[in-house]
Amino acid sequence: MTESSAPYDLRMSPFFELRASPRDDRSRLVQLSESVELPATRRAQLRSELLNLRRRVTWEVAWDPNGAPQEMSALLAERSGDRLDSLLEGRKLSPMARANLRAHCAVDVLFPETPDVAVGWIVALVDDSASVSIPELMSAINADRETGHFAPVTAVEWIETAVIEREKAFASAVCAVLDRLPPDALVAVLTAAVERITHEGENPGPSTLERIIERYSIETEFFRSTELERVRELAAYLGSTRIPVEQYRVLQGRLSRMVRRWDSVAQPIQLARQATGRDDPMSVGMAESLRDAAIQLHNQHGMLNESRDLMLLIADVFRELPIVANRASEDGTTIEVNRYIRGSNTTRRRPPASAGE
Repeated sequence: MTESSAPYDLRMSPFFELRASPRDDRSRLVQLSESVELPATRRAQLRSELLNLRRRVTWEVAWDPNGAPQEMSALLAERSGDRLDSLLEGRKLSPMARANLRAHCAVDVLFPETPDVAVGWIVALVDDSASVSIPELMSAINADRETGHFAPVTAVEWIETAVIEREKAFASAVCAVLDRLPPDALVAVLTAAVERITHEGENPGPSTLERIIERYSIETEFFRSTELERVRELAAYLGSTRIPVEQYRVLQGRLSRMVRRWDSVAQPIQLARQATGRDDPMSVGMAESLRDAAIQLHNQHGMLNESRDLMLLIADVFRELPIVANRASEDGTTIEVNRYIRGSNTTRRRPPASAGE
């Protein structure tokens, strides 16, 4: 998607292109459409979008409902393009107008000044969108329509549908900014934003965050699925093959680096799902592969230390996954790990029971 067609670019709005206000009446809109310097077909299209009562809702929600006439266009004309919050300083705007303007800033900003600024921008955008009240939004739109002598919106579904489209546009704006960051910074910024929004996975995030995570999940799916298979193959090899301890340690070190790298990319998804009481299927699949290898090392090869190390890796990397933690707690190997973590030096007087029983 090019920036010029980005759904968060407010310059695409008929209100902006016609320099119109949501309070303008039909005759004023026709007059503006005839005077603006655009191709005739484009003028007719813009006029139609604002005169059609159903389609008009989309643009009303994507603008500044019940705001001061021409304020939004004036703000866009002042846009400096250098900071993610440059349109909002000192402005008293409705939550939807703030979210629309904040998302629009993604059009021009090539790189956030610092990662902290990017994190703050994402958190503020999600907070603004979560503060939108459908009844208040509907009332504001109908106030504008009354001034412009347009029939009021009576179907709340029209407003709800338009808000969903804005949330998708906000997610697109966030992904556009993230895509301009180096890979490691991208992951770090989104992870930090999700941590702040969900209070480190304790509280569910708003629907806009869900849409951001959905987009991120799709865009990272190839990496995550490819690396998941590589981890599974290496874990299965380590669990099923008896190899010298020195060689095993080299391969286990490689496995640990692969798992941690994969987990860093999956962290935003894991945190968002944890906040809603769900597990990430790919993360569960990877943890189970590592657990299977640890059990084989313990039961078939008697490699207690190596089995313990794998279980510690699972406990450290996948602590956000309740289902993994619950299964691990049932393992004899995990009991041994827990004793190890607590510093237990109790001498075992009999051989350990098989893990996974």
